[in-house]
Amino acid sequence: MSDQLKDVTKPKSIDSFTESLDSFFNMLMNNIKIIVVVCLVIVAGVVGYFVKQRQDLANEKKAQSALFVAEKSYNDKKKVFDESKQTIENFENKLKLSSEKPKDKNAKKPEAPSPDEKKKYEEAKTKLASGDLEKDFGAELAKLSEVAKAHPGTNAGKIASLMVTDLLISHGQYQKAEEILTNIKVSSQDLISGLVKFQKANVAVGLKKYSEAVESYKQILNDEKNKFLHLQVKLNLAQTYEAINDLTKAEELYNSLAIDAENKNSQQVKLAAKYLKQLRLKSKGS
Repeated sequence: MSDQLKDVTKPKSIDSFTESLDSFFNMLMNNIKIIVVVCLVIVAGVVGYFVKQRQDLANEKKAQSALFVAEKSYNDKKKVFDESKQTIENFENKLKLSSEKPKDKNAKKPEAPSPDEKKKYEEAKTKLASGDLEKDFGAELAKLSEVAKAHPGTNAGKIASLMVTDLLISHGQYQKAEEILTNIKVSSQDLISGLVKFQKANVAVGLKKYSEAVESYKQILNDEKNKFLHLQVKLNLAQTYEAINDLTKAEELYNSLAIDAENKNSQQVKLAAKYLKQLRLKSKGS
């Protein structure tokens, strides 16, 4: 009787829970070999993931080191060209001012360049870039291309490729730049993807594919992830509108940059103000 009472008063939920546990453990024991194999696969996957992550990091560091050497070589060469160009411009501007009569008769006439400045000017002319890519940056281009080829899956390798395309674009070799850009593999979430799209738009401008360029520039501007590119993209887009004679849109963009107080010291804002002034003068003259 008491046993029956125990059976009646025992909560059925306990029986159900115990039964479920029994069923689970029976299944576990019957399939223990399969489960062990699955667990080993999972563990191997996790270990493999971390091993790959470690290897990827090592590859990235190696690529970064190679890029640093190639980039330094390029920057050193470019610095010589830029400084030579600046020296020539400064000398010629000073020479021009010294040869002009002051508007104010009482104003002191600007001094002519000194013999030392003349000497530096002559030296600078021998160091000025020729405009020939192979002659000016052949060795640097080869180094950057080697980094890109040796480390294609790394961010450093992709940046090296972008630097190569930058050199090609600046020397009018748009088709070659386009081929390289097509082979750079990036995800939509990758910051480098914005740079790739930006370079593709620049290539499109060079190839006179203006509609394609405008669309690409707009896509970059609509993506907050690429905000670091927005100033330059606005400037390039304004120049593209000017190239296709859409002067209203060009002026709007130049003006929006020229009055950008937050970035007033940036090169893009200064150039936009300069181009806006030129555009308005051209419009008045036509």
